[in-house]
Amino acid sequence: MTPSLTLSTVLGLLALSSLPLAPQAAAFEPAARAQDARPERYVRTASSAKVLNLADEKGLPIGEFPAGTLLAVHGERAGWLSVEPPQGLTVWVYGEFLRATSSPGVAEVRGDGVRMRPKPASTKDSFPLEQQLHNGDRVRVLGRNDPAKAANEDWVRVMTPPGVRGWIRAADTKPLESGVDARSAWMDAVKVSVASLALVDLKSGASAGTPAAAPAAAAAPKADSASAQGAWEAAERAYESAKVAPVADWAAVRAQFQRYLDSNPSGAQAGTAKLRLEQIGYHEEIARLKSAAAMQESQRQKLLREAQAQLEEASLAQDPLWGRFQARGWLRRDESVPGRYVLQWAGRTAAEVTCGSGRYDLKLYEGAEIGIQGALTRAAGSVDRPMRIDATRIEVISAPTGR
Repeated sequence: MTPSLTLSTVLGLLALSSLPLAPQAAAFEPAARAQDARPERYVRTASSAKVLNLADEKGLPIGEFPAGTLLAVHGERAGWLSVEPPQGLTVWVYGEFLRATSSPGVAEVRGDGVRMRPKPASTKDSFPLEQQLHNGDRVRVLGRNDPAKAANEDWVRVMTPPGVRGWIRAADTKPLESGVDARSAWMDAVKVSVASLALVDLKSGASAGTPAAAPAAAAAPKADSASAQGAWEAAERAYESAKVAPVADWAAVRAQFQRYLDSNPSGAQAGTAKLRLEQIGYHEEIARLKSAAAMQESQRQKLLREAQAQLEEASLAQDPLWGRFQARGWLRRDESVPGRYVLQWAGRTAAEVTCGSGRYDLKLYEGAEIGIQGALTRAAGSVDRPMRIDATRIEVISAPTGR
């Protein structure tokens, strides 16, 4: 591990990252910076191809993908593409820097600057990836090098979280077909790949099933009654119908899911019902913005895109890796109180943000969508008195328009 980088050092490294460095000289890139970058384009593998840890023929494989696999391209260097596959890449992390979570087969990173390697060793021939893991990141556990050892003394094979990239020869790829909605194709590929992963328990090394099956095996809840299942199915049908209706009655759909939750607070679909209520809130916001004829068109479109993006991200909330922030939203300066910054999310103030350590200059993040972790210095009291968080880590989710 390496000490945490100051903001000025990170910005300096990012400025240098465009220079054509040799693989062994490439600077490590913090995972948070990798995750806020949007792909330059998308390609597919032309045939079965390997993704390596280095932009060099001597690199080691961290993923092998069949012909037609969709890849997000984030850069190019001397005939090599920096890519991220939908399912992530297969790497090794030393167990001392991982801890088990309540989700079977999912581990949480403990420590900053944790390196990901192509082999279960820290030798020179196992050169780490350019990105690093940070405290609170979550990874899916795929295996152990030696399950007979204690987990904190063993190398653990994991699937990288979103934003981590490897290198593939440009000659092994082909352009995406004309007319394909790359973003939709990417989201579909992510869902399929996550559902098919076979996970193992961090401590024992035994099978933990697939992400879809693991929670049921761990909790073994009682099955909903026939009436509860019928209420759930009716609410789901109402939701799907409302999504395609010219004018939807979202209040009625919300009431159906709320009735299900009130009657089945710990039912099999309770978690998904809560997610639906959050999604309905975004649908209502989108409908309101579409009907606001008096709003200037440019501002209306900007807010509409933000609300639609929030709805899309809310759909990923069932993924065990998603809940890594205490608060998230767009950082705004509170004009009524000098020096005060707040996070805006879905039309409300989600949190007040401070940084007592001075590690982050909040004005540099103004207008960006960020996720934060830190010390809770004030609990939420009311709409006008949101929780206050002293940030120890900031992750940029999307940059403000024009930057």
